[in-house]
Amino acid sequence: VLPTYDLADVAKRFPEEAEVEKHCRRCVAEQVSIELKSVQIRNKFVRLFLAPILIAEHEEKKVIGHVFLIEDITEARVLELLEAGE
Repeated sequence: VLPTYDLADVAKRFPEEAEVEKHCRRCVAEQVSIELKSVQIRNKFVRLFLAPILIAEHEEKKVIGHVFLIEDITEARVLELLEAGE
């Protein structure tokens, strides 16, 4: 059996300044995709992509959830920093 997580559980794993929970709620409420390009978690960098899942219902769009993708961009970010001399 796989564990289940709610939005608050997921948001706790990210730095507070990333405001993950706020962005997820906005994604659903406004029916927009949101990208957070570089979020640092300990010694890793990740890109977060949030998108609403919509269905057409009686000529209206209804949100039934959202997608939360996490991409590890650590190697690319480290190369950028090295090239910039940081």
